[in-house]
Amino acid sequence: MLWHICWLALAAPAALITVYVACVLIYTQIRWHLWLRDVPGPPRKTWLMGNLGTFMFRNIGAVCREWAQAYGGAVRFWGTFGEPRLMLMDPVAFDYVFRKRAYAFPKMRISRRLIASFMGNGLIVTEGMHHRRQRRAIQPGFQARNIKRLAPVFQNHAYDAMDYLNSCLQHSETALVDMYASMSAATLDALGDGALGVQFGALASLRSDPNGAVCEAHPLTAALERAQYIASHPGWFTVIVDILSMYIPALEHIPVGLSSRAFRRATRVLFDLAAKVVDDAKTRIKAGEPSPDILSALLRANANAQRDPEDKRSILDRNVLTDAELHAQVSTFIFAGHETTSTQLAWLFLFLAQDQTRQQTLRHAIVEKRVSLGLAPQTEPTGDRALTEEELDDIPYLDWCIRECLRLQSAVHTTSRMATETEWIPLSNRKHVQVHPGMVLLFPLSAFMTSEEYWGPEPGVFRPERWSKPMLGRSVIPAHHGLSFLMGPRACIGSNFAILEMKVFIASILPSFHFDWDGRPIVPKMWPVARPLDALKGLDACILLIRRFSHSGET
Repeated sequence: MLWHICWLALAAPAALITVYVACVLIYTQIRWHLWLRDVPGPPRKTWLMGNLGTFMFRNIGAVCREWAQAYGGAVRFWGTFGEPRLMLMDPVAFDYVFRKRAYAFPKMRISRRLIASFMGNGLIVTEGMHHRRQRRAIQPGFQARNIKRLAPVFQNHAYDAMDYLNSCLQHSETALVDMYASMSAATLDALGDGALGVQFGALASLRSDPNGAVCEAHPLTAALERAQYIASHPGWFTVIVDILSMYIPALEHIPVGLSSRAFRRATRVLFDLAAKVVDDAKTRIKAGEPSPDILSALLRANANAQRDPEDKRSILDRNVLTDAELHAQVSTFIFAGHETTSTQLAWLFLFLAQDQTRQQTLRHAIVEKRVSLGLAPQTEPTGDRALTEEELDDIPYLDWCIRECLRLQSAVHTTSRMATETEWIPLSNRKHVQVHPGMVLLFPLSAFMTSEEYWGPEPGVFRPERWSKPMLGRSVIPAHHGLSFLMGPRACIGSNFAILEMKVFIASILPSFHFDWDGRPIVPKMWPVARPLDALKGLDACILLIRRFSHSGET
């Protein structure tokens, strides 16, 4: 009798779960049957995985370009369990979703969970009214005059990066250097100093072996690398749990992947540091010491949240941040604020190393500008001054190279959204495509930015000169740097910060160092941020051969 009772106690929940899953599947299959029936697209590979398996084995940008060429700017493809999804590679659709109806198309739950696991519920994660409020609170710190004041800070850390490269050349005329790791550490230091008033010392902690591989790093970057590795190398069980959690959110609590103890322990380093940064900043301000403009804007918003909360008529009446949101913004700045910039710098150095003619053209343009101002050809900490922001902006070829790098290999290669209402999305051909609540929309940004139709001949080739002439892409995507920083209310708030930092680093480093590519395959890693991946070693790295450059001859 007792055995039967125990069996029933176990069988009843299992039966209920089975019935629930079956009902969910039946309901979704009925809904999905009517979606995108008139939209063309590739046949699905399997009912279980649809076309998603293709993305696991091929570059998502190449796949989406092929689909767009075959089926047009709106393409139906298949997700898991027979779910129809919509790929949009159309500038009118981009404008509608990203600018006109940004808050009607939030990020997918699984995407928000991934980002929040690294950064907390900050500006990148929040949606709707909460996003507008947070952006208003943060925006003052990113005003043009505040970003302009950061140029000397960026310059000091560019000097530190040059010192690091020189240290790699102490015992030989050439050296293999991981430009991704070195730029990641240098930009993290620059972000801490310029935006948060913190000296991380990440570059000083960096150690490499003779083959250029990093063998020792700062505790913060080491922890972030561990977390990133766990998130980007899920086992099959974790993949299955992640897929099922899209339909059964309770499964997110199973302790694997982003919910594992190892992942939480690694990201805890970032969250604890964010809290310490905030506490230290509050202490400095109480003592009358100055604080960076970006962090000051956050602290002012946080102070507003604690002042007369009962008088607020709505959540948007004041630019306010709670303590938890304040910590999340700092985590977001630390992770996202240097990750994308360092990735773009690494790709640009790689493109220049692979194209010696254009590397020399850019170096000559920078040196020519310095000489025209009566400055020495090379920027040195103890020599002539560095170029100002206005002088950097007056080097067209530098701007073209950065734009071309952002176009050809943007750090953010794709983004996805989910429809919350039934509506019609307009397309360039004057047609419309209907979307329904819960429908997933995929936007292959890198595929669009490497389309010959919009960016001219040889769109997959690094050719900065293309920006000297009108292109269809520049007219249909009016944002200054294309889709690299998205567009509309959810566009990257730190885009000017990143562009100025890139210009300072390139203008400082390139006149003093020559870069060569040794032929190793370096491909974009298909993760939320397209880091350079050494395909032979399976490591996130951009190892280049460097040597000092002298304008009276090479050494």
